[in-house]
Amino acid sequence: MITLTKKLNLDWKWIFRQSCNHLLTKYLVHIVVNILILLLLYGIEELVKVIGIKVPSPVILMLGNFVFLILLSWASPKLFGLYEKATFPTLELHLKWMNLYFVPSFIRLPLSDAISVKEAFMIMAIFIVGYVVLFALVLWVLILWETLETRTKKNDEEKHEEEIEVVPPVEKCGVVAVDSREDVCSNGCSSDSDLDSKTDHSSIDLLNNIVDYIIFFIMFIVGIPLFLKFHIALLLYLSITVLVFKTILEKTPKRYAKIFHPLIFTVGFTWFFMQIFNWISKTVSFQDSLRLYSTGRTYLYLFDESTYHSQWPGAGDFLVSLLDISIVSLSIPCFRLRKELYQNFIKLTSICTSAAVGCFFLYPLISHHLGVKAPRALAFMGRSVTMALGKPLIANIDGSVDLFSCTTLISGLLGVYLGDHMIRLLGWSKRHSSNIVTVGMVLGINCGAVATAHLLNTNPRAAAFSSLSFVIYGLVMVIMSCIPGLVDIIHKIVGFQT
Repeated sequence: MITLTKKLNLDWKWIFRQSCNHLLTKYLVHIVVNILILLLLYGIEELVKVIGIKVPSPVILMLGNFVFLILLSWASPKLFGLYEKATFPTLELHLKWMNLYFVPSFIRLPLSDAISVKEAFMIMAIFIVGYVVLFALVLWVLILWETLETRTKKNDEEKHEEEIEVVPPVEKCGVVAVDSREDVCSNGCSSDSDLDSKTDHSSIDLLNNIVDYIIFFIMFIVGIPLFLKFHIALLLYLSITVLVFKTILEKTPKRYAKIFHPLIFTVGFTWFFMQIFNWISKTVSFQDSLRLYSTGRTYLYLFDESTYHSQWPGAGDFLVSLLDISIVSLSIPCFRLRKELYQNFIKLTSICTSAAVGCFFLYPLISHHLGVKAPRALAFMGRSVTMALGKPLIANIDGSVDLFSCTTLISGLLGVYLGDHMIRLLGWSKRHSSNIVTVGMVLGINCGAVATAHLLNTNPRAAAFSSLSFVIYGLVMVIMSCIPGLVDIIHKIVGFQT
């Protein structure tokens, strides 16, 4: 015990050095990579304006990065390794924190236009029926597809068995015995070093986590006088949002993760702290705080003094800018799952495209005929599109961002809380609820990134197909919204006047 304590005391210097290296990477390299990506996005956005097309710059860069990764990994593995080491950690960080970037859309929901009671109930009915119908149709098509695949595979195997002879395997007892003895020896000899390594790494993680909290707490302290004196809310609201989200995400036990969803509680606690500082300030109302949270001055308008003058960006503008980077980061799971994408290409593309085309035309048509106003009827088509891809979609079709944000959040949360139960109920069999392709595609198309983040903890293999599904589904929607002729058709359907 004394020897172990001395060893740990000596290792604190190494732990401190490793922690400093980690923080240097986290707060310097990540910042540099983020700035470079934002500069690329800004340049693409300006180029798109000149050309006159309506394809969002993050989607262009995401597709470009996906193709670039495939070509680079094939042409030069060495250069690919360098590119991977430089960019992947930053992009993967955005995938992990993507749910945080959805917070600004929900923070501003109280500023939404009021709607009548009749329209509210109609919206609720359309949402519930549409959710169940799309969920069931996608599930049943996948079950039918799976059944046909199984029968075809079974017939092929029977034919194959008739044609080949079974050859008994050669046993290699001696080799196995030697390997097992080597394993025992290596396990016994390395137990002490494994213990030390685990202890060191846990200490590094603990120190890094503490430093993260300290940095955001300093931002919180500095942000208080800036908010009270100058009404600059960036540091105060950003630190509150990140600290609440990080605490709930990391400190909630896994068994309670469904109940204490970080997205819901972050929005609620942010509103709560907003109200507290409004009372302290006595000069800022709750509505003013919501407007200060997102002023609209994202990275695209950071140097636009003619429009924003001396208006500072808000915490929401900062997070929305990072949301664009998270769209680019979706190219990483697509690249890593390219084998699965190739193997299930027809299934993924045909089902996702069919669902996207149906929702693109049917949701506005049905909503308009049931009395929902044009912008909200248009927003319904993005009901199950993940926020990262849905925002450019809704912007292209002139839909209601507020309704889209609300329906997307509820769709994702329903997938977290009820997804497994609905698959078992509508699939008639527990067998289908254990099929990773079925579970992944159903939740990916219907529930987007919120449910996918939940699957990463409960069913990582299904999360892979969920990621591919919501990306393909969302991309098809965005591409359709970039075609002027299709946009004109749905505008006529809902009677939208520009």
